[in-house]
Amino acid sequence: ADIAKAIGLDPKQVKSHLASMYLQKAFLMLTRVDENGNTQPANNTIQSADRFAVNDGFMHKLRKFKVPDAAEVGRGTSTVGEVDKERNIQVDAAIVRIMKSR
Repeated sequence: ADIAKAIGLDPKQVKSHLASMYLQKAFLMLTRVDENGNTQPANNTIQSADRFAVNDGFMHKLRKFKVPDAAEVGRGTSTVGEVDKERNIQVDAAIVRIMKSR
């Protein structure tokens, strides 16, 4: 919540960006810490009360690299519904074309 206020972004967007640097196994640029700065075990979700610190041990073999986006939870279910709707429309259009050709 503090990061979102400081940079002026929506907290949802900030969580997405933090997840890409915290949850990716190959790109562990951030570590979760407590109030005293002690490293905490990794968690699969990001809460608004979590604190993060830069992982000093992070090394990458390339000078420049692209951090992949973290997959959002719940994004897949809405996409499946949209794909089903699109397929139904295409199937209906194909059926109409077949019926017109006869």
